[in-house]
Amino acid sequence: MAAAVLVHGTQRLAIRTAEQLRLLEVDVLELGDLDVAELEQALAQVDAQALVLCDEGDIVNFHLALAARELKPELRLVVRLFNLELGAQAERLLGCRALSASQLAAPAFVEAALHDGYAQRIQVGDHELSVLPGDDAAPLLALDSADGVLPRELATAVSVIGRPRSRTPARSRRPGRGQFATVARVLRADPRLRLLGALLAALVALTTAIYASAEDIGLPRNLRGHAIVCGLATVGYRIGTELLAAGIDVCGVDLDERLGLARARSAGIAAAIGDAAQASTLRSLGVQDAEYLFCVTDNDVANLEAALVARAENPALRIVLRLFDADLAGRVERVAGLGVSRSVADLAAPAFAAAALGRDVTDTIRTPHGLLLVARMDALAATVGEVERSGALRVLSRERGVDVEWAPGADERLEQGDRVTVIGTQSGLAELSGR
Repeated sequence: MAAAVLVHGTQRLAIRTAEQLRLLEVDVLELGDLDVAELEQALAQVDAQALVLCDEGDIVNFHLALAARELKPELRLVVRLFNLELGAQAERLLGCRALSASQLAAPAFVEAALHDGYAQRIQVGDHELSVLPGDDAAPLLALDSADGVLPRELATAVSVIGRPRSRTPARSRRPGRGQFATVARVLRADPRLRLLGALLAALVALTTAIYASAEDIGLPRNLRGHAIVCGLATVGYRIGTELLAAGIDVCGVDLDERLGLARARSAGIAAAIGDAAQASTLRSLGVQDAEYLFCVTDNDVANLEAALVARAENPALRIVLRLFDADLAGRVERVAGLGVSRSVADLAAPAFAAAALGRDVTDTIRTPHGLLLVARMDALAATVGEVERSGALRVLSRERGVDVEWAPGADERLEQGDRVTVIGTQSGLAELSGR
């Protein structure tokens, strides 16, 4: 029997990751919550091929990852980290795979509200691609159809991958040294300008302090068609930034997540402290004129209360809820018709399981007929047709040097040094582990 995959944590993501691995007939050992000493003891006693760290705290996971790497340098590590910069540093320092559950799940929450008005973006090198409805005029790859995921015929596809476009980095708005020097010379030359500059600086400092300390930051009473996010922790923040990227105005509310509020405001989300289950709070967020509501706190009851109050205020509101109880979520959709429910753990767990088996998963795509994973890997000793033979995988691109070939033909051979991006089901990616 192959070495086991160890899964640390007691939250739903850890449970669902272990379930996904067992579906792939992988030997799994669930560790629960262990401290560093207990983890080191477990690693010394068990033959492990991988360790998945699923605690909800970044520092806890990073600390455990350091201990595991020190004890077993060859161990495959998958680490849940919300902070993307910390994740990048962890990958560089520890040779691990860092994944953010909220980043993986947020596009599916947004898609559930916007439906055909939303195109999930996929990054491949210096290019950006979008997941689009099947009637897109110039698709690149069929994504799913009424017959299931990954059809071969574009004509039958319900959703497709659109043509790639080059990513153009935004030009920095930071003034250059020359601009600073010019301003300094002007100020030195005119005392009146120096006084005016000092007064302006004081005014900016005062208004910034007032803005930062106010609990009500001038909530958006004049917006229409905007989105309201209830709960601004990890998931709410990611949903908000995804909505902003889609061109939708966003305001949000949280009971006491002050760090989350500061982070949300810095991203462009109008955020305040308040109880989303109170009609007055939702009215201050412009619920009557809003189009979307996301109830994504860590509490099922709070999410349901906010959704019920909001529905009474605006019957046309499109609501997406985060519900941890799977049975409750299903009945809310079928019986109450209150909105669509999504689970962060259910959406992210397949990516964590695939990463535990050595797949470099970058995105998850929720289609009407199933969840697909996007993964990057080094060259496979096969042709494109051989990789795609089972129907559970499609080769999206092959990078050879500076050249990128999109959706290469079945006869193309993947060579040493190629960088390949594939889209597939969880079982399809698991097949690659044996190649």
